[in-house]
Amino acid sequence: MRLRSRYQRDVGLSSDELIDSLMLRSPSEAWMSRARAKILWLALLGVALLTTLWAGAQLVIDEAGDDGGAAAFAALGAELLTSQGFTERVEMRAKALASGVHSTQLKASIARGRALFYQVRTVEQGLGPGYNGVSCAECHARPNPPGRGPAGRFARVFSAGPRQTYSPSPTAEARVAQSRWLAGHASRLPPAPFREIGRRRPPDLRGLGWIEVVPVEQIQRQTKCDSPKAPPGQVCGWAPPKERGAGSLRFGAKMVTATLEEFITGALYFEHGQTTRAPMMNRDDDDVADPEVSEQDVIDLANYVAFSPPPGGDVFEGKGLKLFRQVGCADCHWGDFEIDGTEVPQFWSDLLVHNLGEHHAELDYEERTPGTHWRTLPLWGLRDHQGPYLTNGSAKTLADAVMRHGGEALQSRKRYQELDEGEQNELVTFLKTL
Repeated sequence: MRLRSRYQRDVGLSSDELIDSLMLRSPSEAWMSRARAKILWLALLGVALLTTLWAGAQLVIDEAGDDGGAAAFAALGAELLTSQGFTERVEMRAKALASGVHSTQLKASIARGRALFYQVRTVEQGLGPGYNGVSCAECHARPNPPGRGPAGRFARVFSAGPRQTYSPSPTAEARVAQSRWLAGHASRLPPAPFREIGRRRPPDLRGLGWIEVVPVEQIQRQTKCDSPKAPPGQVCGWAPPKERGAGSLRFGAKMVTATLEEFITGALYFEHGQTTRAPMMNRDDDDVADPEVSEQDVIDLANYVAFSPPPGGDVFEGKGLKLFRQVGCADCHWGDFEIDGTEVPQFWSDLLVHNLGEHHAELDYEERTPGTHWRTLPLWGLRDHQGPYLTNGSAKTLADAVMRHGGEALQSRKRYQELDEGEQNELVTFLKTL
């Protein structure tokens, strides 16, 4: 370009005249050439515009099930998603995860869910009156959405003791306190007899679809006990039954939900103050009509979380993994699961509930999961987090987290203490690769 501009300046030609002279074209030939070029350029522009419009229209048609029309698309969305029960939707996700094939409708739902996850809620959409955040991504963004919460962010959990003492409803278990309130609404905590029992750091939500779709029978076949009472010194592990509908509880520190939809409706209600159709979470005292979040939006959010890439990576046989097994970590933090012949990524949990001892005890707010009992926390994604660790963030380091294990894990902790310093460091280094 520097050579051309310099030549233009020396001979006094415009850009078009320069090109014509270099190509030894006559004025009439040059004019025809430029005319043809402009016509070709306009034609290409027209084709590109028509292609874009056709693709947009085709997307709507595809999402409408090839019947055409936005109305048909809207109807199909409701038919495919909201009319299905939890079981049917989980089966749909299982097939899509196992095959890697996502229908156009599912892709559209995931895209809508992603937008909802990032969406900043407003008062007009039902935010509040009490809430902890204005968007899902505010609390689940480490290292990227829908990941874990910031290191210093926790939710306060309140309980009134075993649920039958204050409510006959099987859905009334515990409450998360709101830390922020809309103007005109006084800050308040759950009323008596509720009292604070602990805190929770926002968990990593990446890849949770794989956990949701693990078949119930594969979880149950790992159990060594059919109740929380483990024989002394034995690693027991039990699976709390789901009281409402089919399935097995697998989400929450205390195993309180079986599906992502249930998990998300609780988060919407307690973290954003938004109501859904879920029992006990279908009304509040603001001026927005209930439910404030549609069932379709709940399903779209669930699909976004379900199909988000799982954390962690490949783990190879080596001394770190050998120590992990030798110490006994793998007695609980291991799961051999598959769906439709496809191996589920290793998320390092048996999806069972274990007694971790008095050091981890909370008030027994949920009689099917005693205060000292906790779900085996999946370890995938540890490579992305710098602590604090454990559900309540009480461990500053991974070594500290190991040392806080008791109950069924007491013998594992003792075996860890018997390792020399180099082996302990090697095991902790291994954990940081998960």
